[in-house]
Amino acid sequence: PSNVPSDVPSNVPSDVPSDVPSDVPSDVPSDVPSDFPSDVPSDVQSVVPSDVPSDAPSDVPSDVSNDVPSDVPSDVPSGFPSDVRSVFPSDVPSDKPSTSQAPTVNTPAPVPNTPAPSSSCKNPNRDKLKITVLTDSRASDTSFKVKMVNPNNKFRKIVWKENDFEDNTLHELSKCLNKNRCYRVIMLDSYGDGICCSEGNGYYDIKWKGIDVRHPENFDDGYKQVSRKFGKCRGNF
Repeated sequence: PSNVPSDVPSNVPSDVPSDVPSDVPSDVPSDVPSDFPSDVPSDVQSVVPSDVPSDAPSDVPSDVSNDVPSDVPSDVPSGFPSDVRSVFPSDVPSDKPSTSQAPTVNTPAPVPNTPAPSSSCKNPNRDKLKITVLTDSRASDTSFKVKMVNPNNKFRKIVWKENDFEDNTLHELSKCLNKNRCYRVIMLDSYGDGICCSEGNGYYDIKWKGIDVRHPENFDDGYKQVSRKFGKCRGNF
């Protein structure tokens, strides 16, 4: 071969590659790849892949995968997956799946920690009544009573009462009561302005066996509020 490339490429490839690349690619691929990549990609794929990736992808995929990924993804998927993942995903999925370095772990969705309603009373004939009170700045005005129905279906007997509260404090109180009786909670404010909202944002909550007992939503005025009946009662109210 000549040490100086010809101005016009030969129609027949030489047996030995030239040390200097030609300015115009040959129409016939050489049997041995050149050590220097050509500036323009060849229309015919080489038999042996080049060790240096070309600047632009080939229009025809090679039969053997290159160990070095190209800078620009090819529009045509290769017959074999590359050992090195590309920076940009291909628009066309590969025929064979890629092998990840670590297995995919399916993380289960968090389950809400909602305890089932239950009674913590040791006596099986009793269930727990829990009353939560957030007092305002005049806690000395606040108190509550729990009354039990009598044989005449009247709420006369007081089975539980509390009136020792601190200002602007959350109080959680509970008591085990006979599960076969009917009860009602009466929340009181001696000043007559409730526990919300002129002297603070107070509120109260009632649970029987872990289930909410209905009562007026906001105790923001008046001397008392009365809850719905709960326990073993006759009638709905």
